[in-house]
Amino acid sequence: MRKTVKNGAKVAHKATLQKKANELVKQVLSNEAQDGNFTPEEQAPQAQAERSEEAVAEPKKKSKKKAKEKAAKKRRYQPESGHGVNYDHFGQLIQFVFGIGTPPYSPPGTRLPLAQLEALYAQADLALQKVQTKKEVFQTAINERQAMFDTVSPLAAQVFGQLVACGADDKLLADFRNYANLLNGKRAKDIDPDSNDKHVSASHKSFANRIWSWNGIVTICAGFDDYESNDPALTVAALTDVKDALVNSNADFQKAFTDIKMARIHRDEVFYKAVTGLVPVALDVKAYIKALFGYKSELFKMVNHLSFKNFIKK
Repeated sequence: MRKTVKNGAKVAHKATLQKKANELVKQVLSNEAQDGNFTPEEQAPQAQAERSEEAVAEPKKKSKKKAKEKAAKKRRYQPESGHGVNYDHFGQLIQFVFGIGTPPYSPPGTRLPLAQLEALYAQADLALQKVQTKKEVFQTAINERQAMFDTVSPLAAQVFGQLVACGADDKLLADFRNYANLLNGKRAKDIDPDSNDKHVSASHKSFANRIWSWNGIVTICAGFDDYESNDPALTVAALTDVKDALVNSNADFQKAFTDIKMARIHRDEVFYKAVTGLVPVALDVKAYIKALFGYKSELFKMVNHLSFKNFIKK
């Protein structure tokens, strides 16, 4: 009987609280209606619509959050890769072989003995250093060539003004503009947007084409007898020096490009050449240790976690 009375009291209390809550909501809605924002009748469907939108948006937010967390986790647990990692792991492999001792590590042939592993490790070190050195030279050549070629467009504008001041005729100025447009990758005349005709690209901004365009500008100035300048940077001799500098900077880039390519080819041979490369040799060393001690042995487990990957595109 007492339980029934208590339950009835709880129900009555909840009903009272619910009634007060409803009255409070109505009061708030009525205040908003007095401010002219909305009527109480409009608020109900509006609130329901907002709750529906939130209900739809919430799973999307959670889905995006889970996707980001999954991607971050994948990046955290992604195994390291690269030529440097192969090199580092090979050094660790040699240390494990030292730890095992010779014997029992006494592989047949000439590829897997400890002395050969050390020689291959030193060779790989030199190959990586050469690539790094040539890469730095290559980057310097890129920057210097770009800096040199960046000067020619504003310089061409100065030369044009000097030609005008020296009394060049319209034909000569038109020829100059043609070379200047080629230098900057522009057309002499704009394309009609309503035309259906096919047009050849006006982009002649490769470094070789820009050298050719600048040479045309120098030729025009040198062939115009009345061309002269009190500015040392605008004389025909100075413009010719600019052309030579463009040619030299482009040649330096081409040499640096060839050198870095050759260094990478040599590195790839040292690391990935079939049978004798660092990675094939490392995999064979692991296979030998597995055969020598068994795949369940602690010695094999010690070297088995070292990963070696071939990064040569097949």
